[in-house]
Amino acid sequence: MHDLVHDLALLVSKGYTLVWDTSCNFDVQNCSTIRHLRVKSKGQDLLTIPRSVAQRLHSLFSDVDVFCSMASDLKSLRSLKLEFGRKKLPNSLGKLKHLRYLDISKTNARTVPKSFSKLYHLQTSNLSNCLHLVKLPNGMANLTSLRHIYSSCPSDISIMQLTSLRTLSRFAVGTKEGCRIEDLGCLSQLGGKLEIWKLEHVRSKLEASKANLKEKTKLHQLKLDWSSGNWRAVNNNNDEEVLESLQPHSNLKSLTINGYKGKMFPSWMGNDVNSFGSSFLLDNMVELKLTNCTECTCIPSLGLLPFLKVLYIRSMENVRRMGHKLQPGGAESIRLFPALKTLTIYGMEKLEEWVEVVEDAAAGSQGVIVFPCLENVLISGCPLLETWSMGGFSSHHKLSKLSICSCQKLMAIPSLDGLSTLKRFELNDNDGLTSLPIGLGSCISLQLLRIESCRNLMAIPSLDGLSTLTTFELKGNNGLTSLPIGLGSCISLQFLRIESCPNLNSIPSMNGLTSLEELYLSSCDGLTCLPIGLDSCISLQKLVIRFCPNLISISDDIKKLRSLSILVMRCCENLRSFPEGWLDSLTRLKNLWLGPFWSELEEFPGLTSIHQFHPSLEVLILYGWDKLKSLPHQLRHLTALKELTLGKFNGLEALPEWLGDFSSLDWLEISECYNSTLLPSIDAMRGYLQIFDFPKLKRRCAKKSGPEWSNISHIPNICIHDKVVQGKYRSSDSMFNFWNPNPFVPHHLSIMLIRNLTTIQISGAKYLCTSAQASGFL
Repeated sequence: MHDLVHDLALLVSKGYTLVWDTSCNFDVQNCSTIRHLRVKSKGQDLLTIPRSVAQRLHSLFSDVDVFCSMASDLKSLRSLKLEFGRKKLPNSLGKLKHLRYLDISKTNARTVPKSFSKLYHLQTSNLSNCLHLVKLPNGMANLTSLRHIYSSCPSDISIMQLTSLRTLSRFAVGTKEGCRIEDLGCLSQLGGKLEIWKLEHVRSKLEASKANLKEKTKLHQLKLDWSSGNWRAVNNNNDEEVLESLQPHSNLKSLTINGYKGKMFPSWMGNDVNSFGSSFLLDNMVELKLTNCTECTCIPSLGLLPFLKVLYIRSMENVRRMGHKLQPGGAESIRLFPALKTLTIYGMEKLEEWVEVVEDAAAGSQGVIVFPCLENVLISGCPLLETWSMGGFSSHHKLSKLSICSCQKLMAIPSLDGLSTLKRFELNDNDGLTSLPIGLGSCISLQLLRIESCRNLMAIPSLDGLSTLTTFELKGNNGLTSLPIGLGSCISLQFLRIESCPNLNSIPSMNGLTSLEELYLSSCDGLTCLPIGLDSCISLQKLVIRFCPNLISISDDIKKLRSLSILVMRCCENLRSFPEGWLDSLTRLKNLWLGPFWSELEEFPGLTSIHQFHPSLEVLILYGWDKLKSLPHQLRHLTALKELTLGKFNGLEALPEWLGDFSSLDWLEISECYNSTLLPSIDAMRGYLQIFDFPKLKRRCAKKSGPEWSNISHIPNICIHDKVVQGKYRSSDSMFNFWNPNPFVPHHLSIMLIRNLTTIQISGAKYLCTSAQASGFL
């Protein structure tokens, strides 16, 4: 509604309508003329509308329960919309004799009262989105004034006497009178959207034909659904003849067929003559979805549907071939799928080829154009697909998204040459591909390029010309030995991720990537050094390098990354050469994760003067190695530090007392220090104690009987091995989420000291105990 029209409507209805915010008092004196009331709740559960107002109301829209407590005073209501969590509506609903419109779609109603069937003047009933509603009341056949029923309830509705119906969103076929498929035949005005469920209950094609869908000219969306698996209570083995008899009118725009077990689709889904110029019975079709039709062996010719925009095919596991040979009709050019915009092919396990062929095309036409309007393509879960011979994508001048996944035998993808509109190109789990399609450089609008698990991919063409590319991801491409040239020309690149490419031995120069904000290098076994030109990445904020076992050195370029706020160098066991003072210039660092590095290093590299140059550092994670005998003493001077994790310092025998001196520290974690036997002073433990995976300490901390109990009994909340020993359990939302995929989150539980000790957890420390009990524990 236009704003001016809205303002005019408010002005005209000012004396008759009211929006009541329940945080304000109800002005009874000025509400005598109110006929339409909208109640907006501020959390109150029980409210009362003044009786003098309620008795005159014609419309009530409320998101708080005002109806159930005063339904007897609302007898003049014509429209009622309820939006609250009540599971049961009062039986007094049936007293609203003048009600025309009822909407309970945003409630948690599980049942509708029997009195619902006494609303004889009801014209619209909206029960959609009532996910817990499993049964409608008997007697709905009495509501002969009903014109619109919106319901997601799976139960049968007797419709024999509801001859005024114009909208029936869902109809479940049953065996009782009024619930059979032929009872739809009398609903001559039925239009809009209709879903017919449980079609396995239809006994014959004669019954199906009596539904008379062919004459329902106002029906625009139709779903035909057979139950599948254990939900299919009966099986008449007549799916083909039933579907043949459910032919809709040619005005239909959207058709969905789900769970169909026939081997062939009906004749009305394709034309009788495979030639151009022949008309289809569904010429007006805009959207077609075929799902879970597992017994079908072929798909009708759909390429000539003139208005088809959306084609979705899923789980048709017995189809081996798609496409047809067609006879040209002498036209100057031939267009297949002339209006199609979105194509989704998913889970077709036996599909081997898709070929659209026009015989003798050159003799009677100037060419064949396939998918001229295509914008989005997803082909996934077709492991046997080898051939996709529909010409290149050169005619698809509108293609925006192309995704091909889990097509392990697909050897080639049509040329991308001329695809100036392509924005997203994704490949995943396509082992048959050894190279990318030609023409990638002509995709001048490309923003995302993602290639994952294409294990035999040997090379990627040049990236020259991709100046709009913002995201480039490579993962699990085992055959890839080098990245394409032209990476530096991707001047808009913001995110670069290279992961699990074990044979990748080099990365081209990154000169020119001034927009790059995030760089991830992970599990690249062949890398021995970082790419040159890293110093030109002046916008880089996050650098993650992990699980690169052959990485030996870090160049001076890293010292110029002054925008870095997150730096991770993790699990690079041969990394040994660092430029002098390499961390000193990174003055914006907030999160830093280092180690473990080469096992012969005697100290952590770069920490010598870290306390002088990093007032911004808030999160620090250090993982050591056996040769380190102590924690870096510089850590105690990091005054701004809020979170500190120390792990794998196996040469460490005692934890220093200064761990309790951090004034701003919220979180201290110490893990996998197997030779440490002493905790910091127990005096710091005040708020919460939690112990995991420590059988000996569990026994020693047993309530009242364990020798450690006297040292921890003052702690108000204690949990040992997920069992609350004292106080209450601390919910996970107040603790660090260890399973978050963020690279700063370790994947184990351990000892943690949070400010004033709100949480401590112990794991993986075989000999650790408190200083007070060290001798007894050993």
